[in-house]
Amino acid sequence: MNSFFLGIAVGAFVLLVLVFIVVLLELKKTIKGLKAFIENTDRSLKPALAEFQEALKEMKNFVEHLDEITEDIKGFTESVREVGDGVKSMGEKIKHLNQYVERVTSSTTTEVSALRAGIQTGFLVFLKNLFKKTKTDSKGKEEDYVT
Repeated sequence: MNSFFLGIAVGAFVLLVLVFIVVLLELKKTIKGLKAFIENTDRSLKPALAEFQEALKEMKNFVEHLDEITEDIKGFTESVREVGDGVKSMGEKIKHLNQYVERVTSSTTTEVSALRAGIQTGFLVFLKNLFKKTKTDSKGKEEDYVT
């Protein structure tokens, strides 16, 4: 019986060694496949990582220039605001000038009307006196008479 158990133990040990060898061979294949996968992934990730780093650099550059662009836009907006204020001021000055011209025109029209009335009255008086007949009395005094 002792030899029987020893035979079973040796058989079990040989079987265990064979299973262990098969497991080690499968493990070796798995490790080779895993190494190949890691190398392939490393090769494909290196360009992607480099591209990602380049994109980050470009993003950083864009953000830095964004501040400059924002300042430029602020300056442009301020310039537009100043132009608008200038146009508004110019509009107000033109309005005042228009009002002044209207006052001057009104004043001139009044003066011309008064001058015309004066000239007309003077001309009528001149004509009236031109055609007026006078006679002298015995004392040398002139009198108007109508014929």
